[in-house]
Amino acid sequence: MKNKRILVALYLNKINRSQKVAQGTATHNGVSASAFFPASPEKAALLAALLAKTDELSAADAATATGSHESFAIAETAELQFDTAIRNVSYFVQSAADADSLQAEEIILAAALKTKK
Repeated sequence: MKNKRILVALYLNKINRSQKVAQGTATHNGVSASAFFPASPEKAALLAALLAKTDELSAADAATATGSHESFAIAETAELQFDTAIRNVSYFVQSAADADSLQAEEIILAAALKTKK
């Protein structure tokens, strides 16, 4: 019997900026701590980028409290850059899940990401 491929599900268009910050932090921490993702230069670079973009999005989102048009434009840019960073990490997680189909769901969940079948 063939195993059905389990996929990472981001649903970025369904969450707001503060939820994205929480997702970025959780994913960073999950991938950092999980034995499913051994140390590598690729992992280090992806996590550094995700952490930086999560921090930038957090700061930009907080700045929108001023209500200025400029702050919203900066937040939109930060959000797009965050989306790219977390997608890149999700591709890394998906690659690990694809390499071990029997533990694919556990691998994705260890990265604090959602799954779809």
